[in-house]
Amino acid sequence: MPSPGEQLLGGHAVLAVGYDDEEQRFIVRNSWDKEWGMQGYFSMQYAYLLDENLARDFWTIRLVMDQS
Repeated sequence: MPSPGEQLLGGHAVLAVGYDDEEQRFIVRNSWDKEWGMQGYFSMQYAYLLDENLARDFWTIRLVMDQS
């Protein structure tokens, strides 16, 4: 995540919302609208995330603070 004052690059994100160990796939929500993919979702093979040529920049949400 960019620090305050840093330039935002990209503007696209996905979020793993579930998984299927039998199929070895994650269920992923795309930041695009519901017209994309499977009503805004897609599945991704576990193996994709293990290939550093395809996937290498991951972030986790560890703390959410109330801004009000």
